[in-house]
Amino acid sequence: MIIPLHDYVLIKPDKAPEKLGGIIIARHQQETESGVVVATGPQAEQLAKGDRIMYKDFNVLTVKHNNKELFFVHLDDVICIDEK
Repeated sequence: MIIPLHDYVLIKPDKAPEKLGGIIIARHQQETESGVVVATGPQAEQLAKGDRIMYKDFNVLTVKHNNKELFFVHLDDVICIDEK
């Protein structure tokens, strides 16, 4: 189990970043992505596990855990909760 610290949010992205032969293809800096919150740090009280969110995708830290690709983002990079 991964437990984020501070204001980090751990996200399971809806889609993985595009790659070309192991190189991540940069997208426009203002794009947003969506995903599901897996865990939050103690300073990210606004979010809860299972929340679907939209976030800025240019400042993510990618980690592999149990063969799954997850993203760490700062709470400041979370734009909204998607209540579909």
